[in-house]
Amino acid sequence: MAEKVGKTGASGQTLEEAKKINKSLSALGMVINALTDGKSTHIPYRDSKLTRILQESLGGNSRTTLIINCSPSSYNDAETISTLRFGVRAKAIKNKAKINAELSPAELKQLLKKAQNQAVTFEKYIASLESEIQLWRSGDTVPQERWVALRTGEGVAGIKLDAKAPRPATPSRLQTEARSETPSSRPDSRVGDRSSTPTIVLEKDEREEFLKRENDLQDQLAERETQIADAEKMLVEKKEELKILKESAVRTGKDNEKLNTEVNELRMQLEKVSFESKEAAITMDTLKDANSELTAELDELKQQLLDARMSARETSAALDEKDRKKAERMAQMMAGFDLKMDFFSENERKIQKLVERVDSLHATSSSGEVVAPDEFLELRSSLLETQGVVRQAELAMNDRADVPPDAQLLQRIVKLQQELEAALEQGLDANDVVEIKERLEQAYAARKDIDHLEVDSLRSEIARKDGELERLKQSLAEARSQPNGSSNTTPTVNSKTLHQQIADFDAMKKSLMRDLQNRCERVVELEISLDEAREQYKHVVQSSNNRQQQKKMAFLERNLEQLTHVQRQLVEQNSSLKREVAIAERKLIARNERIESLETLLQESQEKLTAANHRFEAQLTVVKERLEAAKAGSTRGLPSSDGLSFSFGGSRIAKPLRGGGGTEQPNATSPPANDATSGRAKRTTWFFNQR
Repeated sequence: MAEKVGKTGASGQTLEEAKKINKSLSALGMVINALTDGKSTHIPYRDSKLTRILQESLGGNSRTTLIINCSPSSYNDAETISTLRFGVRAKAIKNKAKINAELSPAELKQLLKKAQNQAVTFEKYIASLESEIQLWRSGDTVPQERWVALRTGEGVAGIKLDAKAPRPATPSRLQTEARSETPSSRPDSRVGDRSSTPTIVLEKDEREEFLKRENDLQDQLAERETQIADAEKMLVEKKEELKILKESAVRTGKDNEKLNTEVNELRMQLEKVSFESKEAAITMDTLKDANSELTAELDELKQQLLDARMSARETSAALDEKDRKKAERMAQMMAGFDLKMDFFSENERKIQKLVERVDSLHATSSSGEVVAPDEFLELRSSLLETQGVVRQAELAMNDRADVPPDAQLLQRIVKLQQELEAALEQGLDANDVVEIKERLEQAYAARKDIDHLEVDSLRSEIARKDGELERLKQSLAEARSQPNGSSNTTPTVNSKTLHQQIADFDAMKKSLMRDLQNRCERVVELEISLDEAREQYKHVVQSSNNRQQQKKMAFLERNLEQLTHVQRQLVEQNSSLKREVAIAERKLIARNERIESLETLLQESQEKLTAANHRFEAQLTVVKERLEAAKAGSTRGLPSSDGLSFSFGGSRIAKPLRGGGGTEQPNATSPPANDATSGRAKRTTWFFNQR
């Protein structure tokens, strides 16, 4: 079927045409293979112009006759075999062609009415069959005369024949009918089995005009196909650009969402930090107030400490005054003993001179010089005098040991002071005042008598000491008048004895001075205590008259102190509560501001979510509309199963054919109806089926 260049020897323009023809024939073979294998989901009609033109003839609503020209020569056996195989494959194509008849509204109404009548008949027939089946299933027997007549002969087949509308007469039908009436001369001829081919002869002018029109249409189709190809390429490019833009838009949207999320998070963190800073400022103000309060308390404590120091200074001043008075009285009391002190000082000086004299004599004798006897006599007399002084001091110590101590007097004074303090604490009446007065007078008289007795004893002791001193002086004079019988006594023994006596005298002197000073201190302390008791007594006497008033004043003072304390506590509590309320108000204001900001953010997010939902719903609605439109477009070109709807799809070049093909119908009984139908029909072409 294809042109073989090796046999034809084509070149130049003929070769190019041969190439295109072979390419178109190859595409036609691919289309026929796709139509016959039953597995292909895509038929490549657009691979060549030939397959596009033959799209309706091969797989459309048509009946096509394919004439194969074969060469019986053995030289062309390969081409003959391939052509026959091509014809076998083309014959395997099965099309269910339908009549492209355009019915008038009146004819359509008749068909509809007939279909409705048939539907009513079928419903009655079905109801009678169901009632009979119910009787048989229930176990009853239906007589044969009551059986429902089966409509096999008049059933579906008859209905189909009646449902077919009369077709208009076309040239192909007329030619087919004419050929069907002419018997074939060959016994094995299958002319009746195949479709008829129109053989209407056109005039030469009409044929040339028709071919010219066909060429023009093919050129226009080629241009349109080129434009469509360019448009498809541009569409693909635009789709790719749109896809890229959509991807970039999606990425940009994601980036924007991410940035918006980060901005919202940063905004939340900023608001959180501002809220925390406000709370920190409130806490700082609270700490400042507490610091000021502590500073005020510290100032008060400093003032109290200063007052305590002042009172301590006053107390120390009072104690110093008391010590000063005590020292003055001690000086006055010790003034009466100045003679004694002078006496002891003179004796001490004498003993010191004796020690120095003994040392000088010892040095003289050690150097080998002779000591005069008069010097030893004078030393002996001095030692005897010193011995008398020591004996007198020992006697004084013994006498002083015999004097009873005044511990009982001190205990009595302490007891009286305790009783006085207890009485002052308990509160005194008139009888108590008199009793205390008597006790104080008795104590004062007893103290005065004791002081007089002690002074008298001290004076008698001084007189006795003076007598002993005179006696010692006399004994010293007698000793000086006696002859020296101890001239040969060594100075060393005398010096030791003298040192021992001096040490004893010094110890005795110190003990006497301590004893005397202790006694004087006791006397002075007792006098000071007595003065204090007198002052307290005066205060008691002065306050005994208005004791009741003092009690009332004390009671009122205690109540006033309690009220002052309670009032101070209430003031402090009130101030602390005010501070806490102010702090709580500030915190509440800050929290309300944060809540308002959060509510604003929540409202904005809800608005954004609502807008996003609206956009999503709009997009979903658009997608649903597109899906419904696509479904409607896909089902619009399908034929109806009841034979009442017709498909008018066809090639963009060849318009749909009216009539032709299909099963043979009986001749129209009403020529006027056929003429009217053919007159209403538009003029179409059947030349493509002929080719």
